[in-house]
Amino acid sequence: VRSITPCPCYLIYNGFDETIFQPKDCQSSQFKIIYTGKVFPVPQQDPSMLFEGIKATGLTPEQLSIHWYTDELSRQRIQNMAARAEVQPWMVYHKERPQNEIIPLLHEASICLVLTSRAGDNNGHGKMTTKFFEGLGIEKPVLCVESDEECLAAVIRSTHAGISAVNVQEVKTFILDKYAE
Repeated sequence: VRSITPCPCYLIYNGFDETIFQPKDCQSSQFKIIYTGKVFPVPQQDPSMLFEGIKATGLTPEQLSIHWYTDELSRQRIQNMAARAEVQPWMVYHKERPQNEIIPLLHEASICLVLTSRAGDNNGHGKMTTKFFEGLGIEKPVLCVESDEECLAAVIRSTHAGISAVNVQEVKTFILDKYAE
């Protein structure tokens, strides 16, 4: 009999309810990538690959926009990074919304954005963010940047829910494919 050393595992329930996050057809006049919630500092979450991918698509801010429904500190983080990446015209900022207002916003999304980072000692392992399950529940394509290259990437791949991007080319291709659809 082999002895297995337990590793610490934590479940932090944060309110996802599969009976609430249901698909609904909704038309939008613009192609929108939507992110809801807090944005944590780099290296926990780093949207720079997304920003480079947006520029690489060749799409204008009139064709594509990224909507951030976040708190003030998160908005400031995104604004600073977007300014450095020179993608500010594509950014649209909104106040953080309560959970009961999130679902209609996500129904308008062309893509649901999930921000993560590569798993490792400093970033942890096995993070399965609720943002992914929300996109999966409402059946919207999920763009995860940067791939954790672990559990989340494997589930996105196995469910065909979107992409867990490892480089700018993957971000660009995914956005252009969904735009063409």
